[in-house]
Amino acid sequence: MNQESVANGNAFLAALSQKVSVGQVVEESPQAIAREIGIEEKLGVARAVRVLLSRGRIEQNGNGYKLLDTRPIELHEPVSVSMPRKVRHKAIPSPMTVPEPVPAPTMDQALIDRLVSLSAEIGQVRTELERAKTELDVCKRESIELGRRAAADRERARTLEDQLAQRG
Repeated sequence: MNQESVANGNAFLAALSQKVSVGQVVEESPQAIAREIGIEEKLGVARAVRVLLSRGRIEQNGNGYKLLDTRPIELHEPVSVSMPRKVRHKAIPSPMTVPEPVPAPTMDQALIDRLVSLSAEIGQVRTELERAKTELDVCKRESIELGRRAAADRERARTLEDQLAQRG
């Protein structure tokens, strides 16, 4: 998460909190809200929404987003919401049916929604990876310490064996 995403997320959160109070759902599209605050890039909008979703400030609710918390996001704030992974089943198209073309605005919204969900999944995977790396480091340190203790025990055993041999 970079500073621009945090700034856009906080600006988006401020705009949402002006429109609705905590616990209410805003029905406007993220693009419309982003245009009001000056975010023109669709990727910037998607990142702002993803940051808010993954930090538990908003949640997707039907056709809108529910405001959960109005606290600004901090730069290195960890992901606090695990995003559910969607199981996708491939539909087998019938040879007799022809799919209807999707209107461009609907397709844009679908692509942005997909981008937001994929970005959230990436954030979750990165968090899990960092946690696994930390656990690996701890295990390595413990292994090294156990090796040192074993070497010290072997040396002590040799010393005791030598002492017994000298007495006997």
